[in-house]
Amino acid sequence: MVLALLAVPSTAFADEEADALLDRVAETAESLQDAAFLLTGHLIDPDGTRITLELEMQLLPGQRAASAYVIQPDALADNIIVLDGDVVYNYTFLTHQVTLFDAGDPDALGGILGADADQAEPVEVTFDLAELFSGYDASLTGRTDTPHGPADVVRLDNLEADATLVWVEAVVPESTGLPYRVRLYREADTLLAELVAEDLRTDVGLTYEEVTYIPEDAEVIDERER
Repeated sequence: MVLALLAVPSTAFADEEADALLDRVAETAESLQDAAFLLTGHLIDPDGTRITLELEMQLLPGQRAASAYVIQPDALADNIIVLDGDVVYNYTFLTHQVTLFDAGDPDALGGILGADADQAEPVEVTFDLAELFSGYDASLTGRTDTPHGPADVVRLDNLEADATLVWVEAVVPESTGLPYRVRLYREADTLLAELVAEDLRTDVGLTYEEVTYIPEDAEVIDERER
């Protein structure tokens, strides 16, 4: 009991530090005009299948616009996914078709996240961890080194029962103030995905036309709810 009581102030302080870190990330994310980076990592299906990810990302947070050019997985290579407000444009290179989805549709991301992933809300264009994982409990768990220098490690625990995504570990370098690596875990601490933002460039002058580009002559298939 004595040890438990002694631990309470330490835990509370850690939570305050975590909240302060999330506030700094939110402030940095809010100040961004645009961002471009290479998103690498992998997804792991419930059966243990490992899917490699490599996506060229462009973001315009203030305009809720983003694009992902798929390099890997190989089966989806050269596809383009564009978020433009409440609409997702999913361009398939092999068929030269673009399918329109509502941003909250589980099929909107073209299978990138796998059928097992939760997607009840529209996709958000932000680095803000507090917004992406709203309602999660946050705590600092340590420090680590990254290509960007020393970084804080924050854990976010999902308060929603029976969710596929149980907790998240995010690494935030001091030098950037933005998430560098995010690991997503399901129950029993089983890794669901690991995502790394490499070659991050911010405020490089991206335009709306660049970010939302889809080949103009592609056949359009509209799957949005009417």
